[in-house]
Amino acid sequence: MACLRSAGGGNNRGFTLLEIMIALAVFAVAIGALLVSDGTSVRQTARVEQKVLASWLAEDYLNKVYLDKSWPRPGTRGEFQDYADRRWYVEQEVEAMGKDGFRKVSVFVFAGDEEPDDEEAPLYSLSGFLRKPAS
Repeated sequence: MACLRSAGGGNNRGFTLLEIMIALAVFAVAIGALLVSDGTSVRQTARVEQKVLASWLAEDYLNKVYLDKSWPRPGTRGEFQDYADRRWYVEQEVEAMGKDGFRKVSVFVFAGDEEPDDEEAPLYSLSGFLRKPAS
Protein backbone atom coordinates (compact mmCIF):
# COMPACT_ATOMS: atom_id res chain seq x y z
CA MET A 1 0.00 0.00 0.00
CA ALA A 2 1.26 3.44 -0.78
CA CYS A 3 1.35 6.35 1.61
CA LEU A 4 -0.50 9.52 0.72
CA ARG A 5 0.03 12.87 2.36
CA SER A 6 -2.89 15.14 2.93
CA ALA A 7 -2.82 18.89 2.75
CA GLY A 8 -3.09 19.04 6.55
CA GLY A 9 0.28 17.37 6.98
CA GLY A 10 -1.02 14.05 8.49
CA ASN A 11 -0.45 10.61 7.01
CA ASN A 12 -3.47 8.98 5.30
CA ARG A 13 -3.16 5.44 4.14
CA GLY A 14 -5.30 4.41 1.15
CA PHE A 15 -5.36 2.21 -1.90
CA THR A 16 -3.67 3.11 -5.12
CA LEU A 17 -5.56 3.09 -8.39
CA LEU A 18 -3.66 -0.02 -9.48
CA GLU A 19 -4.69 -1.94 -6.34
CA ILE A 20 -8.34 -0.99 -6.83
CA MET A 21 -8.25 -2.06 -10.48
CA ILE A 22 -6.71 -5.43 -9.59
CA ALA A 23 -9.34 -5.99 -6.89
CA LEU A 24 -12.12 -5.14 -9.35
CA ALA A 25 -10.66 -7.54 -11.94
CA VAL A 26 -10.54 -10.38 -9.40
CA PHE A 27 -14.11 -9.60 -8.34
CA ALA A 28 -15.30 -9.55 -11.98
CA VAL A 29 -13.72 -12.95 -12.67
CA ALA A 30 -15.31 -14.43 -9.55
CA ILE A 31 -18.75 -13.05 -10.45
CA GLY A 32 -18.39 -14.37 -14.00
CA ALA A 33 -17.61 -17.86 -12.70
CA LEU A 34 -20.62 -17.74 -10.36
CA LEU A 35 -22.93 -16.69 -13.19
CA VAL A 36 -21.72 -19.52 -15.42
CA SER A 37 -22.19 -22.12 -12.68
CA ASP A 38 -25.62 -20.71 -11.82
CA GLY A 39 -26.74 -20.98 -15.46
CA THR A 40 -25.48 -24.56 -15.60
CA SER A 41 -27.38 -25.54 -12.46
CA VAL A 42 -30.59 -23.96 -13.82
CA ARG A 43 -30.25 -26.03 -17.02
CA GLN A 44 -29.52 -29.18 -15.00
CA THR A 45 -32.55 -28.56 -12.80
CA ALA A 46 -34.77 -28.18 -15.85
CA ARG A 47 -33.36 -31.41 -17.31
CA VAL A 48 -33.99 -33.31 -14.05
CA GLU A 49 -37.55 -31.96 -13.92
CA GLN A 50 -38.12 -33.10 -17.50
CA LYS A 51 -36.80 -36.60 -16.73
CA VAL A 52 -38.98 -36.90 -13.61
CA LEU A 53 -42.08 -35.89 -15.55
CA ALA A 54 -41.17 -38.35 -18.32
CA SER A 55 -40.84 -41.14 -15.73
CA TRP A 56 -44.27 -40.32 -14.28
CA LEU A 57 -45.80 -40.33 -17.76
CA ALA A 58 -44.20 -43.71 -18.57
CA GLU A 59 -45.49 -45.20 -15.32
CA ASP A 60 -49.00 -43.84 -15.94
CA TYR A 61 -48.96 -45.17 -19.49
CA LEU A 62 -47.80 -48.64 -18.46
CA ASN A 63 -50.37 -48.77 -15.64
CA LYS A 64 -53.12 -47.96 -18.17
CA VAL A 65 -51.92 -50.89 -20.28
CA TYR A 66 -52.10 -53.14 -17.19
CA LEU A 67 -55.60 -51.93 -16.32
CA ASP A 68 -56.87 -52.26 -19.89
CA LYS A 69 -57.00 -56.07 -19.52
CA SER A 70 -56.65 -56.48 -23.29
CA TRP A 71 -54.05 -58.62 -25.00
CA PRO A 72 -51.91 -56.26 -27.10
CA ARG A 73 -50.51 -57.39 -30.42
CA PRO A 74 -46.76 -57.37 -30.91
CA GLY A 75 -45.49 -54.25 -32.63
CA THR A 76 -44.72 -50.60 -32.10
CA ARG A 77 -47.07 -47.65 -31.97
CA GLY A 78 -46.67 -44.08 -30.84
CA GLU A 79 -48.85 -41.14 -29.93
CA PHE A 80 -48.63 -37.60 -28.66
CA GLN A 81 -49.81 -36.88 -25.14
CA ASP A 82 -50.23 -33.73 -23.08
CA TYR A 83 -48.96 -34.17 -19.55
CA ALA A 84 -48.04 -31.55 -16.93
CA ASP A 85 -48.70 -28.72 -19.40
CA ARG A 86 -46.16 -30.16 -21.85
CA ARG A 87 -46.26 -32.10 -25.08
CA TRP A 88 -44.73 -35.59 -25.17
CA TYR A 89 -44.37 -38.39 -27.67
CA VAL A 90 -44.94 -41.83 -26.12
CA GLU A 91 -43.94 -44.97 -27.98
CA GLN A 92 -45.17 -48.41 -26.95
CA GLU A 93 -43.37 -51.53 -28.10
CA VAL A 94 -44.95 -54.93 -27.49
CA GLU A 95 -42.87 -58.08 -27.88
CA ALA A 96 -44.02 -61.69 -27.80
CA MET A 97 -42.10 -63.70 -25.24
CA GLY A 98 -40.69 -67.19 -25.75
CA LYS A 99 -43.28 -68.53 -23.36
CA ASP A 100 -46.91 -68.40 -24.49
CA GLY A 101 -49.17 -66.20 -22.48
CA PHE A 102 -46.66 -63.40 -21.81
CA ARG A 103 -45.87 -60.12 -23.53
CA LYS A 104 -43.16 -57.58 -22.81
CA VAL A 105 -44.41 -54.00 -23.02
CA SER A 106 -41.82 -51.21 -23.26
CA VAL A 107 -42.72 -47.54 -23.04
CA PHE A 108 -40.40 -44.83 -24.39
CA VAL A 109 -41.03 -41.16 -23.64
CA PHE A 110 -39.68 -38.28 -25.75
CA ALA A 111 -40.17 -34.55 -25.20
CA GLY A 112 -41.54 -32.27 -27.88
CA ASP A 113 -44.07 -31.83 -30.66
CA GLU A 114 -42.32 -33.99 -33.25
CA GLU A 115 -41.87 -37.69 -33.68
CA PRO A 116 -38.34 -38.66 -32.67
CA ASP A 117 -35.70 -39.82 -35.10
CA ASP A 118 -34.65 -43.46 -35.03
CA GLU A 119 -31.31 -42.50 -33.43
CA GLU A 120 -32.82 -40.22 -30.77
CA ALA A 121 -32.60 -41.58 -27.24
CA PRO A 122 -35.74 -41.38 -25.10
CA LEU A 123 -35.80 -39.26 -21.97
CA TYR A 124 -37.13 -42.25 -20.10
CA SER A 125 -37.97 -45.86 -20.84
CA LEU A 126 -39.87 -48.40 -18.79
CA SER A 127 -40.67 -52.07 -19.40
CA GLY A 128 -43.17 -54.42 -17.88
CA PHE A 129 -44.66 -57.84 -18.56
CA LEU A 130 -48.27 -58.81 -19.22
CA ARG A 131 -49.88 -62.13 -18.66
CA LYS A 132 -52.64 -63.18 -21.03
CA PRO A 133 -56.01 -62.59 -19.40
CA ALA A 134 -58.03 -65.67 -18.57
CA SER A 135 -60.86 -66.27 -21.01
